Amino acid sequence: MSTTITVALASIRDTNMTEQPLTARTPQWPWVKRRLVRIGTHGCPHHVDELVAVCLLERYLRERGVPCEVVFLSREEIETAASGLDVLVDVGGRFDPAAGRFDHHQGGPDVEGRSAAGLVFDALYADSPDRNYLEPVIRHIDWIDTGRPGNHSRATLDHAETFAAGTAGRGPSMLSLSAVLKAVGGFQHDVGKSAKCLEIVRALVDSWFRQAATYREAEHVVRSAEKVGGGLFLPDAEAYGPGLLEYLSRETNFRFVGFPVSENRFYVVAVRDVEGQNRILFPQDWSPAAFVHDNQFLAVFPDADSARHALQSVQTKR
Repeated sequence: MSTTITVALASIRDTNMTEQPLTARTPQWPWVKRRLVRIGTHGCPHHVDELVAVCLLERYLRERGVPCEVVFLSREEIETAASGLDVLVDVGGRFDPAAGRFDHHQGGPDVEGRSAAGLVFDALYADSPDRNYLEPVIRHIDWIDTGRPGNHSRATLDHAETFAAGTAGRGPSMLSLSAVLKAVGGFQHDVGKSAKCLEIVRALVDSWFRQAATYREAEHVVRSAEKVGGGLFLPDAEAYGPGLLEYLSRETNFRFVGFPVSENRFYVVAVRDVEGQNRILFPQDWSPAAFVHDNQFLAVFPDADSARHALQSVQTKR
C-alpha cells in the first residue's frame, strides 16, 4: 500500500476563491514557480499546526494557479524521501522559506514561539489584506503548539477563539480540534486517515478566510457609514446582513444599525452582543415609529430623519 497521498488542488472546494484578489505577495522563490509543487509533512498522529500550514500553502498556490500534491510521510520516509519534495512542513529540522522548508523543532531565534503554521503564515501572508484578521488565530495555534505565548496578550488569544468560533457558529476550540484530529487520525501512520484530517482542517481554514473577507467588507461599510449616536445609518440596505451584524457584535460597540428599505420605510435594528443580548431596547410606544417589534429589537420609521430624532431619546439597555 502506498505511504503517500496526492491531493489535487483542483479538487479543493470553494471554487469562488479564484475570483478573489490574491491574498499575499508572490516571492521569487524557485519552488513557487514550479509547475507542480509537492508538499510533504508527517502522517498520523496529527496536530493542528502542520495541517493548517499545509492548507495555507495549498491556498496560496491555488490563487496563483499552481497545482500541488500533499505527501504524508511515515517516520522512515521522513529520513529517506523528504529531500525529494519541494516543500517540507513540520519536518526536516530546517527553516528556510526560499528553499521551501518550514520546520520549527530545531529551535533558534528565527522560529522561537512559532508553529509550522506560524512560519508559513509569516513567510507567505505578510502582505495579505486578511492578515490582521487571521494573525490572532495563527498566533493562537503557535501558542498551543509551542506552549509559548510570547508577546501575545491574553486578549489576543481570546480574540482568536472568538474569531474562529464565529466561522463555525461558536464551533470547537483549537484544543478541541486537536482532540478531533487524534480521534479521526489515530496514532499510527495511515494515509487515508491523514487525508480525512486534512479535509477537516481545510474546511476550517477556508471558513477563516471567508470570515476575514466578511470582516474586511464590514469594516469598509462601518468606515463609510453615518455615525448616529451609538449606532450607524447605512445609505441603502445592500450592505446590511448577517456578516455586518456579526462584525458589529464581535468587533465594535455600536448598538444599532439603520437603513432604508423603501422610499417611506426606514428600519432600525438592534445589534446583539456576543452573549446574544440586544445592546439597545426600543420603546414599544415609540413615536414616530410606525412599528416596533414585540421583542423591541426592530423599529420602522417613515424616514431616516424621524429615526435619527427618535433615537436621541432612547435609553441604552443596561
